[in-house]
Amino acid sequence: MGAEKPRNRAGRPTIGEARCSGRTSRACANSCGARCGSRSEASSAAHTWAVASGSLSAKPYFARRNGRDCLSWGGPVNHLDVRHLSHAQWRLLHLVGLGGSLPDGGPDPAFRGRNRLRDMAAGELAVTTGMRLREFTCLLDVEVGPPRPDACGARVRLQAVAKYGIARDVVVRHEVLRAIDLYRRTERARAVAASARLLARRVGELFVVDTVDEARMRLGGRFLGRRRAFAIEAMPAPLRRLTVIDRGRGLEPMALFVGARGVMPGKSRWEQVFTAAACRARSFADRAGVVMPVRLRIHDLRHTYAVFMLAILTRLVVREENERRAGGSAYAAGHVARNPLLIVQRLLGHRSPATTYRYLYYLEQTEAIVARALEEWADAGTPWADQARFTLDVAAG
Repeated sequence: MGAEKPRNRAGRPTIGEARCSGRTSRACANSCGARCGSRSEASSAAHTWAVASGSLSAKPYFARRNGRDCLSWGGPVNHLDVRHLSHAQWRLLHLVGLGGSLPDGGPDPAFRGRNRLRDMAAGELAVTTGMRLREFTCLLDVEVGPPRPDACGARVRLQAVAKYGIARDVVVRHEVLRAIDLYRRTERARAVAASARLLARRVGELFVVDTVDEARMRLGGRFLGRRRAFAIEAMPAPLRRLTVIDRGRGLEPMALFVGARGVMPGKSRWEQVFTAAACRARSFADRAGVVMPVRLRIHDLRHTYAVFMLAILTRLVVREENERRAGGSAYAAGHVARNPLLIVQRLLGHRSPATTYRYLYYLEQTEAIVARALEEWADAGTPWADQARFTLDVAAG
């Protein structure tokens, strides 16, 4: 028989037992090395015990629907929650984890992924634009478009799918457009063709588009029995998932990334894809000579973009400021506009500069690590410096 759990005289759970049972998995899995036993945790454990024992009817502070409250562990995001990938780590995740290749670049016969081009393109889109999961997975195909003859990037306007609805422009690089176009002409074409019958059965609940105005980025069609028209940037995620187009060959989904049954893969599906990719990359880490993070999230791709863009922008601004001072000129009016922290805030769509400041704090704490990783990305030919230069020029007006 197992040991009996400690109980007080009234048969109620002790504070220690309630504290252990109430500890969230996020606190236990926190990779920042923070210790349990803080005042907030102790207070939360005491109130949890009081409610469980019947001493209190409810906790004396507000609790959200997701279970978090003002004393919950992990409520506010701390500075050390920022993590970035080196180029070697990203390459292993991209080619081996998502792409199913071997570390030497050869094919892996044991890989069973059916959407490797889609998953690789989505990963490239996330790490080179800093878009959130909901933002890049809810894109419509018409928003991105094919690669351009002049090798320029495509500008995508985000609003309804952006967090808090904060509108911003995102530039998709030419190399990423080529990867997306390869997926579009192969895996996506097959998925679209296979989903025509299934979508025809759901026509009554879908937004069937018959008019596409690419100049004004507007869609027109029938939705729930009525004639409707929407600006693409103002279309929320649920409506985008229901958007199809009738090209005379049956209904086709307008989503950029298409999953089973012709619909956009949901958040849980994308998390499964990246979790499996991270596990696969870790299994080949020793063979590739790369140390992979113990915990890897999709959001870490956004952190990677933010950290390196802030580092590059800071270097550019400092260098230009030194050149201007050496030449005897100053730019007081343009100083604020060219502030790297404010530029990255706009690029990421943060509502408050305090959120973006976490990346600046992270750079200060890991300056040498970020500097080495930045050189790796630069040697690999990643043109973040070109994007940073373009961003600075736009900020300067």
